Amino acid sequence: MLSRPIPTLSGGEIQRLFLASYIIAEMDSIIFVFDEPTIGLHEVEKQKLIDIVQNLVRYGNTVIAVEHDENFMKAADYIVDLGPHAGEHGGQRIFQGIYEDFLKCESSLTSP
Repeated sequence: MLSRPIPTLSGGEIQRLFLASYIIAEMDSIIFVFDEPTIGLHEVEKQKLIDIVQNLVRYGNTVIAVEHDENFMKAADYIVDLGPHAGEHGGQRIFQGIYEDFLKCESSLTSP
């Protein structure tokens, strides 16, 4: 991936490069915000990314991710679901809490 010019990288690849630079430095007290970081990843790679994100939290960082991947959501400490749809038909807080309770949220389009 690093042998390619930056304009040819996808948004997810750029996010992961950015993430890698902070992991190497083992910095703390940083707020990371990611948009669908698992897009395009194989399941094995997704688990590695989840492990990396959990390590960031262990170092004392905060991670906020817009994500719909089931395993990523299972690994989350806290879930906030906004909706019920996108754009002007969204923006309402549908759910906030832990994954187990999220599965019971009947008004969420994501939890099923």
